[in-house]
Amino acid sequence: MPRHTQKSLSPVDALIQLLQRIRGFLSRHNLGALELIALLTYVIGVIGRILYATVYHAPNHFVYSDAIDYMWQAFRFLDPDSVQSLGNAIWPPGTSAVMAGLYSADITMGIATIVVLTLNCLVPLLVAHTAALLGNRTSGFVALIISSLSVGFIHYTGIFISESFFISAASLAIWMTALAICRVDVEPAAGKSDAATGADTSRSESLLRMLARFAALFASGIPAGICWALATMFRPNAWPVLFGISVGLGIFWIRRPHRQKIIMIAGVVVAAAIFIAPLVHRCSLLKGDGICMVSTNSAMNVVMGQAGEYRSVNFIDPDTGQGSKWSPPSLGMLRYKGVKDVPISMYDNAGLIRWVWHQFTGNPVLFITQALGNGLDVFGVEYWPQRTGTLGHRPLLVASQLFIIFVLAPAFIVFILGIPRLIRRQANSRFVFAWVGVASVFLLAALSMGEARYRLPFDAFWIVLAAGFWQGRRGDVLWQQGVSPEGGCPVSR
Repeated sequence: MPRHTQKSLSPVDALIQLLQRIRGFLSRHNLGALELIALLTYVIGVIGRILYATVYHAPNHFVYSDAIDYMWQAFRFLDPDSVQSLGNAIWPPGTSAVMAGLYSADITMGIATIVVLTLNCLVPLLVAHTAALLGNRTSGFVALIISSLSVGFIHYTGIFISESFFISAASLAIWMTALAICRVDVEPAAGKSDAATGADTSRSESLLRMLARFAALFASGIPAGICWALATMFRPNAWPVLFGISVGLGIFWIRRPHRQKIIMIAGVVVAAAIFIAPLVHRCSLLKGDGICMVSTNSAMNVVMGQAGEYRSVNFIDPDTGQGSKWSPPSLGMLRYKGVKDVPISMYDNAGLIRWVWHQFTGNPVLFITQALGNGLDVFGVEYWPQRTGTLGHRPLLVASQLFIIFVLAPAFIVFILGIPRLIRRQANSRFVFAWVGVASVFLLAALSMGEARYRLPFDAFWIVLAAGFWQGRRGDVLWQQGVSPEGGCPVSR
């Protein structure tokens, strides 16, 4: 019998067939041009992360700067005879603890590289869904494009420092908080459901329903609180941002008929406090004098942010005369020189705060100017450490400049335009969440030190605002009331 052979397709016919299949896939899944561009951009971003972490700047081949300190601390965790000391309380233990576990699994740190790379590849998805929840479907895909190409996110796949884990942990916490806001906003206010249905319930039944409602609101915030505590394990600046968000949403909800939603914030704060408590206990034991909030460097960072135009700050213990000199990258990026002596121990938080207060009362204008400059430093173009391996420094710098132009500047415009709406009470929960998140990061840098590295883990807030800007009408999608035709979560005023 004659054999039937399949005629091979020409390259043009094969391309046409491929395009038809892609078109069919997009039609079946209701995907348009923006969605296709976003998905392709995400794939490109993943490939870029893989290349950077395996070819240009493999983290297990570039252990320098803070990575050395984190690895030495990881080795101490693995040493059964090692004893923790006061110096080990400078940073939270999360990064070194994770690195200790990964090192024990693979001493070449290949598994650690895969873990960091995988976590970083998940960040754009978390940011995109956060934008979709706070804005709409289009916001999510715009955010996916931005976060996939974010040079900062990509840069920290190439070194084992706290930001390598903190970025994904902070993005997870922001996402979980957005989910909690959506969850409580779609539910009717307590007592309205009975009134709407005309139900004639007894007082005890109404009380039980109210208690069940409050319990559900409280429970809805617990997962987000746990995630904020997880982020605090890697960097202590997570809990001040959570504090700012909690205060902002609390003020927004307290004057509205849905004030019972504050109970959700209580669930977030209580859960975070419970899981942060072991970190506070560890740091306080190592410090041995008073309560230590997660790490011992909070007050000293405030001092270094107000020390003036000096490259280094030397903290001198008045009892022993011993000095401890610190040269933070934030001051190095400003090209400062010289050393500022501060006659207070770096562990004397009360004394350091008094020193800062003296600086304020001595020259309030200079203090405020310095604080404003610290806050504006989060718009910097350098992501410390600036080494990029065989890739070179210039590509990182150009990509950072483009990120400022197309993401941070539009986000700042939406941030400023949102102030009158907040004053006139024309905003909603989702916009308040993003707005307060940006404000908290800025204020935290203003009160301590600022650089792009301190803003980056919370870039989900900035990307959400930027995504709203690029949808037109100055970001109206972020503060509109009700359910967007494209999705998003319904938000009550």
